[in-house]
Amino acid sequence: MRFSNLKFYRRSFIIAGFSLLLIAVIAACFHHSTPSSEKAATSTALSIPSLNTTSAANQKAAELSTDWQTYMIKTGDSLASIFQQQHIPATTLEILLKNKLVSQYLTKIQPEQTLKLQIHNNQLLNLEYPFSINQTLSIRKIKDQFDTHIMTKPLTESTLYKSGTITHSLEIDARTSGLTTHMTNELEKIFSSEINFNHNLHTGDQFKILHEEYYLDGQKVKPGHILAAQFCIKHHLYSAFRYTSPEGITGYYDEDGHGVQPMLLRAPAHYIHISSLYSLHRWQPILHIWRPHLGIDYAAPANTPIHAAGDGYLSFIGKKNGYGNVIMIKHLNHYTTVYAHMSHFAKDMHIKTSVKKGETIGYVGMTGLATGPHVHFEIRHLGLRLNPLTTKLPGDNPIPWKDRNDFKQQEKLLAKQLQVLKDTGST
Repeated sequence: MRFSNLKFYRRSFIIAGFSLLLIAVIAACFHHSTPSSEKAATSTALSIPSLNTTSAANQKAAELSTDWQTYMIKTGDSLASIFQQQHIPATTLEILLKNKLVSQYLTKIQPEQTLKLQIHNNQLLNLEYPFSINQTLSIRKIKDQFDTHIMTKPLTESTLYKSGTITHSLEIDARTSGLTTHMTNELEKIFSSEINFNHNLHTGDQFKILHEEYYLDGQKVKPGHILAAQFCIKHHLYSAFRYTSPEGITGYYDEDGHGVQPMLLRAPAHYIHISSLYSLHRWQPILHIWRPHLGIDYAAPANTPIHAAGDGYLSFIGKKNGYGNVIMIKHLNHYTTVYAHMSHFAKDMHIKTSVKKGETIGYVGMTGLATGPHVHFEIRHLGLRLNPLTTKLPGDNPIPWKDRNDFKQQEKLLAKQLQVLKDTGST
């Protein structure tokens, strides 16, 4: 009996030992057969300590199985209405809006812009919002949180040279030379205090400009600024060079550092056409009488922004007889500008409010005596009402003496580029 028991225990130990050895061999074989891709996934999961590997795998699978969709933003859309259409929970929106980048960009979406969305089981996984030509707001869900950042693609800048000779008109000849309408308008603005483009140009006059262009992935995406420009009119050379001071003030100056742009804009809004010119004897269509019209009427769609024609401060804001809603701005050298028939004023506009040239002060309307939306614009000097289109205006302030050396270095560089590109025939 004892001998039988001893044989039984000995056989049990042998079986147990063999079983342990077999388990160890199987485990070793299993370990060596683990694919390298699984190692990489484990490594990625470990890089985020708080991330559960199971939930990470589930999210990865969801992302791979869920296609991106592109949503075109329509008039009246908001982030809330878009999320509601896509059945994304309101709590997701509440969480996102606590993020500074989301509240800064996604609360200002505009029609014709796009949102790229990736949604799984009504849960937002990814969102991309391209808010400029090379910048995209990216939102990615990681476990129960959202990672938010801005992706920026670098723009490539090129400096180009263009030139032309007047044979028909500046508009036609500039377009023939490769200038866009925007660039031609900028060229006119730069020299508007020195050159009357309606009367001073002659056949054979020449122009040349140096300007920037920006490219993204090899495609032109936007025009840049005019860096330098020259007009040769009847053998008289007009030059303008773009310069930004250390304080960030940008303007166009001649080779001696004197401002070439007028102190005041001749048109305070982007307009469709001029509906009424400056006249001493004009038929008033509402009152049915002849009387002076001592300003320019720029017709534009209702609520088009109206800009301050120059630096100054508000001397009047409110309603005034036939002007309707009107703002008057006092400028240096005893100049005053008037902006009438506004639909409403811009925020924070009050008497004595200081404004900068180009700052929005109100919006086009038809209050007062007006038959359609437009801005009635006047320039006054020492009480006299001048014709905004033809009056000689003082130039911008000259470059301060402390910045003259810096300006001269840049001016010489731009002048040299103009000559080099002209000689090489670059366009």
